[in-house]
Amino acid sequence: MTCNSINYSALQSFTTFSMKFKLTYFLLFLSITFSISAQNNSSNFEKSKNIVFTPLSFEKALQKAKKENKIIFIDAYTSWCKPCKLMDRNVFTDSTVASVFNQNFINLKIDMESETGKPLNSKYEVEVYPTFLFIDFEGNLNYKKEGFLNAIELKNLGQEITQLKQQQKTIQKEELQNRLYEKAKIDYQKNPCQLEFVEAYFNLIDKKEKEEIQKVQSDYVECIEKNQIFSKKEVEFLLNNLTKSRNDIAYTFYLKNKPKFEKSYGDSLLVLESYLEEIFFMDETDTLIYQIGEREKLTSQEIEEFEKITTRYTDFSKKIEKESREKGFERPIKNGFVDYLIYTTAIQFYDKHKELDKFATYLVKYNHLEKLEGYKRDIFGKINIPLRSFALYTADYLENEDKKPEAIKGLSLIWKGLIGRGYINSYADHVIAAKVFYYNKEKEEAQKVLQKLSKAKKNTFEQKVYEKLEAQINEL
Repeated sequence: MTCNSINYSALQSFTTFSMKFKLTYFLLFLSITFSISAQNNSSNFEKSKNIVFTPLSFEKALQKAKKENKIIFIDAYTSWCKPCKLMDRNVFTDSTVASVFNQNFINLKIDMESETGKPLNSKYEVEVYPTFLFIDFEGNLNYKKEGFLNAIELKNLGQEITQLKQQQKTIQKEELQNRLYEKAKIDYQKNPCQLEFVEAYFNLIDKKEKEEIQKVQSDYVECIEKNQIFSKKEVEFLLNNLTKSRNDIAYTFYLKNKPKFEKSYGDSLLVLESYLEEIFFMDETDTLIYQIGEREKLTSQEIEEFEKITTRYTDFSKKIEKESREKGFERPIKNGFVDYLIYTTAIQFYDKHKELDKFATYLVKYNHLEKLEGYKRDIFGKINIPLRSFALYTADYLENEDKKPEAIKGLSLIWKGLIGRGYINSYADHVIAAKVFYYNKEKEEAQKVLQKLSKAKKNTFEQKVYEKLEAQINEL
């Protein structure tokens, strides 16, 4: 064989080896490339400055959560919710929060009024916006937190839930609350003047720990009292969070330095004051109801005090609406919630002590009737009137010879509401309603109820009651 001759067998073997080597190298190159790409994507995801909310459906998110052994975090929001927008702008954009949630959770953002959100809203009983839901891959609710959270609060919550999961512990609300409290307390002690740490700790202090609440209030006021101007966050925290009653040192500090606050916050301070008065109203009425305890009868002084509190709140609401108009607000501060809040508080105050005639009289005296008749919300469902005891009370009161016209008028309003919302079904309750309208001289309303009674099956006794009532109403 000469040097120019070709060994075809050797060449074929070399060619085969060369092709295998190139293919192996190419596959290895692709593998490394994809691996680096995936690592970069994962790294970018975890290092994102914002919480990354996945566009997956809830069902797909459950599958992903199972595959990755993660908990689903849902930001349950609505389009009109202002605190929800603050979460978007100031909290979900915090890099420390994003680091925790992007690494440990499948993050979803769902409008609870959308077609996607409505079933979840019902299933997980979301009533406050925003609400934050933590759900396992089987769809079980592990934890629910309502209301706005600052960046530190949300980060702490995410970290503690992650740790509990890693420790393979069932998330118990009380244990989680204790862990969050201890963590917030340590952070606060290290940063007693840093607003976000103060807020995170203050929001977790039990209401019963009055001394600790007062200490935090006093210490924070000391931190900011030398300021000539206050940041927007400082003003909002002082009035929206730190102040709980008129007697708080935080509120005294505010009144003393109101010109500084007006300079810092402008005319919008009226909005915060409106919110603050609502807090005071609830604090003062709760305190009064607590002091009375389980005693059945109210004293004239207690009734006077209750009406004094509600009158002050009503007068303030009128005053602040007028001021906002004078200051040229595009939308004057008109608190449509005032009458609803007073109404629901009043019925709890009087019903607790079985004195609903006084409640009915109160409604008329303070002219809440017309306002409530036009109120669209389901006020009767919200306040959970104990219908059976209320019906029996009404029946007893109607037998009283000393019936007050104002009380009957108030009772008439209540029974109209109960009928209108479909809460009255029994024959006996219809009879009571007809009697209320009869004593209030509302012939047309009474006859509407009679018409329903006429179609109902009646025993001998019920028939006699019906005939007597019909005769009385026809005489009106």
